[in-house]
Amino acid sequence: MILKRKMAAILAVVASCCFCFVFGCNTPSTAVKEYKIAFDYAEGAGVLTDLKVKEGDKIGDLPTPTTVPTGYIFAGWKTAEGLIVVNGTTYSFGKDITLKAAYSPETYSITYDVAGGDPLPADSVIAYSISSEEITLPTPTRICYIFLGWKESETSEPIKTLAASTTGNKTFTAAWKVDSFTVTLENETIVKEIVRKKDADGEDVKDANGNYVYIVVDRKIDFTDWADGTTGAKTISIEIGKTPTIPEIKWDSLSEQARDNDDYLFDGWFYKDKTGKETKLDMSKSFTFENLNVESLLITVYAKVHFHKQWEVNAFTVTLENEIIVKERIREKDADGEDVKDANGNYVY
Repeated sequence: MILKRKMAAILAVVASCCFCFVFGCNTPSTAVKEYKIAFDYAEGAGVLTDLKVKEGDKIGDLPTPTTVPTGYIFAGWKTAEGLIVVNGTTYSFGKDITLKAAYSPETYSITYDVAGGDPLPADSVIAYSISSEEITLPTPTRICYIFLGWKESETSEPIKTLAASTTGNKTFTAAWKVDSFTVTLENETIVKEIVRKKDADGEDVKDANGNYVYIVVDRKIDFTDWADGTTGAKTISIEIGKTPTIPEIKWDSLSEQARDNDDYLFDGWFYKDKTGKETKLDMSKSFTFENLNVESLLITVYAKVHFHKQWEVNAFTVTLENEIIVKERIREKDADGEDVKDANGNYVY
């Protein structure tokens, strides 16, 4: 009896299997659905082949753009919701998705060659990107030179700022110009003259011996014209390391105070060095800080002249600053104190 029951159960199972095989059975499906990943390269470009992936699988073989926007680098793939997707990310979106390429500004370097100048400050700009605003480049210093700007090549124009939207690594070399002394030439000077002393009534004063009394006075002399045709005070530029070329004074333009030209002799151009000492310009030496003994590129020079009017008197004076030396015309004496005469019987003076 028991054997018959087992045989019946076995036959029932076999019959059920045959039925499902022939007519099919409505059992639940366990198959995993496959989804599609599309790619949007935005401002870049690349292969447009879609990827297929099943839910729960690891994403792999994500493409890389073949072209990126100028000044940017590829920063990865993002979903519409902003989620970052990389190789190895588990697919859990449950739908088809489109990934969009993300880009970030590329960082470029700036290298400087000061070309003989002083070292740049530590905070000088050494990096930038396409998203940077206009950059003011550092200004180096160099004694005796003027900074013109930064050059990328021998033929490029010097610049002092880097424009916005610029790209690429930069190597700049400082461009210099030899500096110049700015020299102001004064167009007036004070001359010491020897003149006869006047009394309150304007009459010549004489001493007890009846000789005229002479005094030293300051007279301002103006020269209004220069030999090159210009007038008035003059400012010139003399390049450092070059010998000076000072314009000539047009002496026939002296003011009426100067009387005629033969009354004065030109002593040269003078200035005051850093110690305050009055120094004559040496026209054979170049203009340098060492030669001039100055601290500034701005110096003022002035002409010095002296009065040399000849007077027809038995005594005449020569002035040295505030001292007066008097030379007198007297008869020569012999050893016995007697007046000396020449061969013609004239007194020797």
